[in-house]
Amino acid sequence: MFVSNSADCNYFINLLVKLLNRGYWGIITRKCFDDSSVLCSGYAVITMSLIEIRPLPQFLLEKAAKEINEVPKRIPDDLRVLRDWLKKEPHLISRTDDQFLVCFLRGCKHSLERSKEKLESYYTLRTAVPEFFTKRDPTDPEFIDLISKGLVCPLPIPHPKGSRIILCKPGVYDVNRHGFITCMKYSLMLIDRNFVEDDYFNICGYNIFLDMKGFTGKHIAQVTVPILKKVAELFKDALVALAKTFLPAKIANQIYFHSDIKSVYKFLPQSCLPAEYGGDAGTVAEITSNYMEMYLSDEKWFIQDAKYRTDESKRRGAPVTPSDLFGIDGSFRKLEID
Repeated sequence: MFVSNSADCNYFINLLVKLLNRGYWGIITRKCFDDSSVLCSGYAVITMSLIEIRPLPQFLLEKAAKEINEVPKRIPDDLRVLRDWLKKEPHLISRTDDQFLVCFLRGCKHSLERSKEKLESYYTLRTAVPEFFTKRDPTDPEFIDLISKGLVCPLPIPHPKGSRIILCKPGVYDVNRHGFITCMKYSLMLIDRNFVEDDYFNICGYNIFLDMKGFTGKHIAQVTVPILKKVAELFKDALVALAKTFLPAKIANQIYFHSDIKSVYKFLPQSCLPAEYGGDAGTVAEITSNYMEMYLSDEKWFIQDAKYRTDESKRRGAPVTPSDLFGIDGSFRKLEID
């Protein structure tokens, strides 16, 4: 691309910088020179590979480089590799936008092979467990009621180490009005959006703050063993007090129980918690109200998301069925990745 004079050159460079600052990452090579043999004195030779992902604040840039091996100039090539791989997997009906795919790269510390495995598992599980991933409507009054009560509430102030703190209150729902599967479906809706929209969540991970107040035998009665096994695979930190027996040791060893709020502060700073827990982050009602506006605006995203799944009839080799994934022993079948 060539710009005809110095004024135009500077204007164009500034325009590109603005684009980059708004989330269009790329590589710019600028070379300006004088040459009496040409009609104008200023040229900019620009090579640019645009990718559409949010720019990161300095804190996350440093965390990403140090902890998940992120090298910004490699991201366009890695995204291209993932897209090329998806084209060769006819059974995977996947989102392919930059922001979505970079979340998998970051979640896998930029290992391409691990990212492929995660994408495969992500869509295979969604197809195998339709009760958690279909008819997801953020305008549904039941969704609004449950989220407003703080069933799942990402807190606005991240942990000083960068992780997102997610408050879960499984005891707030009325067992006479709502079922456990419905609650899990709506909880996973929030996790899905945070996965894509929250860079702190995606780069630094998350802490689950599970408040079991109000959780009774009536709630437990709704949780069958087959459902619990699915939850343990899909959302390994959910209902940890019940599911710990089914969880891998690596996850189980990260679970801490507290009988009073002061002991929580040793792990989660008081400043990050809602007012109901002695914190400074606002009330749960205020926090959920702010988040609700975002979720209500995401209706189209969830409608589109319903089409992204696996088509097992097109999988090379034997199709994967729910019984393959959640057998009698609850073991998870290893998926073959090319």
